[in-house]
Amino acid sequence: MIHESKLLVVCGIVNGHWDGHVAWLDVCDLKTRVWSRLPDAPRARDRFQATVIAGKLYAVGGRRSSAPTKEVFTRLEPATDVFDLKTAAWSTLPTATDNLPTPRAGTMNLARGRHGSGIAGVGDALYIAAGSGKRGGSLELDTTESFALPIP
Repeated sequence: MIHESKLLVVCGIVNGHWDGHVAWLDVCDLKTRVWSRLPDAPRARDRFQATVIAGKLYAVGGRRSSAPTKEVFTRLEPATDVFDLKTAAWSTLPTATDNLPTPRAGTMNLARGRHGSGIAGVGDALYIAAGSGKRGGSLELDTTESFALPIP
């Protein structure tokens, strides 16, 4: 995601559905093109959603896919981790009140259901690109959708 001329890349999995979960948080200053490492997230996750609101990055949902143990779609993460961009510190929202009520991963739904896709906000619109037409990676999509955000 992009925030104040910086590209933030958070968490993920380096070996598809198999293994290699990472809790990394890296940032690239788009003006200088210099990458830096920030503190790792409290937990690794893949196929999750993230956004920046009021100077804080929120990592929500997702899972820790594990094809070797046949737990590709079941190891869901309900906790919400928050990175304060000013203090460079992570926290986790309180369990009882702020966890995701229905844990989910790989979600994307506009005109076309998408699994494992990416989304970016540009101006007053959201853009969604690629992904799979159904969970599991088959029917790769090569389309892009946009959604105009309502002006408050």
